[in-house]
Amino acid sequence: MAALKLVLAAAVFYAVGPNVAAIAFAYCAADVLKSVSLFAIALFVVGKHVGLKGVAAARRRDLPEGFFSFTMWSNLAATADAPIQYFDVFFLSMLSSEVVGVFKFFKQLLSAFTLLSTPVQQAIMPQLAELIAKGQDDQAFVVVKKIERMVFKVVAPCAALAIIAVPPALSFFMDPVYGGYWHLFATLAALTVVSITFSALHPCFTAYGLSKQSAGITLLANVIYLIACYLLLGAIDIMAIPLAMGVQYALTIGLKSLFIKKIVLA
Repeated sequence: MAALKLVLAAAVFYAVGPNVAAIAFAYCAADVLKSVSLFAIALFVVGKHVGLKGVAAARRRDLPEGFFSFTMWSNLAATADAPIQYFDVFFLSMLSSEVVGVFKFFKQLLSAFTLLSTPVQQAIMPQLAELIAKGQDDQAFVVVKKIERMVFKVVAPCAALAIIAVPPALSFFMDPVYGGYWHLFATLAALTVVSITFSALHPCFTAYGLSKQSAGITLLANVIYLIACYLLLGAIDIMAIPLAMGVQYALTIGLKSLFIKKIVLA
């Protein structure tokens, strides 16, 4: 579906030129098709292994205790993380178009690294849930710390190499303006390393059954992120956004780690 999105956008660009509305339509159409396809696959798998009739006839009391509460708070936690994911556009709109372009390009470039965090979270969640279900809470957290060290050893050198090579390369091949913002790229790269390194902590926190606490921590950290962006933007310009991101990361990771150590494993 990602390949289809790229092909559709390229085809529309080739057919009608740089028409923003047409390209946006193709982009959104690919997203809709992706969602419909996933839903159709889900129906097929459920129908094959469980039976759609059984699912439709299921009663609430047939479900595990706390199922709806866990699901609701997990979804709220994801929603509460929206500010740091999308609201940077709001603050960037207050700056010059040049800085906005550089920031978005750097962030998009580094998103290739962040794709590594999703497989880690999806792969580790069932394993952690199994350990915790067996009462091995300590072992689950030990696994998370081992993964963090392993991921850091892989990602940190790659990010350091990117900091050294990418801004000069962009400055030479594209525009000298990119070289002038090497400090912005270095900061975003460092934040990317932190994000990927601690990516296993979040499914671990959820596996402990702490979805409600996760939503509260995420909401608090994102509110502080918004406040920090608003207060610092006028003083340090574009660097306010990565600095506020760093504060958000520190709060989220620090509070979740502290909660696990002091409450869960105490």
